[in-house]
Amino acid sequence: MALASGTNTLLIPVTAYIPALADIPQDLRWTLMILTTSPGVHLDLIDDREKAHEIADLGAPDPALAHVAWCGLQYGWPLVTDRGPDLLRVSPDLHIESLP
Repeated sequence: MALASGTNTLLIPVTAYIPALADIPQDLRWTLMILTTSPGVHLDLIDDREKAHEIADLGAPDPALAHVAWCGLQYGWPLVTDRGPDLLRVSPDLHIESLP
């Protein structure tokens, strides 16, 4: 829906993308490749030490959760997720939009 509206950016933390790839059968991975190369979609990389330290300083139990929380705090965008309660334990300042 975000992509269809043409007004939103879908930001995917690379640490959340990797487990998604691992969970999807090899013959269906092309669907994620199409999604992540679409206009309006951006993979958020951990491309420097300072950013890695900021993410680690959030103290989340798993790196993907910390990275997602960092993205929400950094950009101020809502997080569309099924892990809202976990993310709010990392930071109560996050704006969560729950998946159905």
